[in-house]
Amino acid sequence: MNYIRWFDEIGKSETCLVGGKGANLGELTRAGLPVPPGFCVTSAAYQDFIRLTGLEQLIMNALATIRLNDLEDIKCKSALIRSSILSTPILPEIKDEITTCYQELLDLTAQEIPLAVMTRVLLQG
Repeated sequence: MNYIRWFDEIGKSETCLVGGKGANLGELTRAGLPVPPGFCVTSAAYQDFIRLTGLEQLIMNALATIRLNDLEDIKCKSALIRSSILSTPILPEIKDEITTCYQELLDLTAQEIPLAVMTRVLLQG
């Protein structure tokens, strides 16, 4: 599975895969504007993470039992989902692909560069 798309590989047609910001960065890159090199982690990475770690069932169970008229229940279920996602290690294949692409980015720029988004889940692993 390919969980990464480089800016020069994406455009408006991939908005569902890389989000609006990623698609716009792709469009700007393809137009030849001065955009620093970079990549996006695709929505497929998130979907596989949720599905393959068993979080999907936990989330579905929490949502199926939520009491919509009970703010405390909504807060409790939201906290359960959030903490479950944050405490679940990222899948090795996703982490490896991100790490590999980040190393390519470092090699390309010859320096460590700040990222627009770095997930806590990746940093914990």
